[in-house]
Amino acid sequence: MCGLGRSASSAGSNRRRFREVPPKRDSIPDSQFLILDSPLSLAKTGRLSAGLPALARFLTIAGCLLLLVLFFPAAALGSAASALRDYKAGRYEQALKEYERLLKQKDDARLHFNAGVAAYRDKQYKEAAKQFEAALDSPDLGLQQRAYYNHGNTLYQLGRQDPDQDKKAEAWT
Repeated sequence: MCGLGRSASSAGSNRRRFREVPPKRDSIPDSQFLILDSPLSLAKTGRLSAGLPALARFLTIAGCLLLLVLFFPAAALGSAASALRDYKAGRYEQALKEYERLLKQKDDARLHFNAGVAAYRDKQYKEAAKQFEAALDSPDLGLQQRAYYNHGNTLYQLGRQDPDQDKKAEAWT
C-alpha cells in the first residue's frame, strides 16, 4: 500500500483517490517539538511497525536512547543536582562523595567550593580547607570572595579544635 492513502486497486490508474484523515493533536502544539514524527512516536502510533522488521525497530529505538544519553549525560551518570539534593537533605557526606566523583570528571572551581561547603557541614574541616583552597583559582571574583571567607572560617574551626595553643596559633596564621 502506498503512503498517501491510495488503495491498491487504484494504484495503477491515473485517477487518484485520497481519503481525508484528520491529524491527531496532542495537548502540546507541533511547533514546540524539535523532531516531528520521531521514530519513537512512529513506533507508538504503529506506523513504524508496518514496514520495518523487528531488528530495524529495535535499532531505531536504541538509536533514540543513545541520543538521549549523549545529549543528557548527567542524567545517566548523576549530577551536581543530586549532590545538591543530598546536601539540602542533610546528607553532607553523601553530597561530598558526589561532588568528589564529579570533580574526577571535570575540575571546576564551583564544584570544589560546593564540596568544601559539604565537608564543612560534615565537620571534615581538613577536607573543607583543601576544597576551598582549590576554589580560590576561580576566575569568578565572587566565588573567590566566598571561598576566601569560607576558607578562613574553616581554618578557625581547625584551630579551635586543637587544645594546644601553639598548634592553634599555627592553624590560624
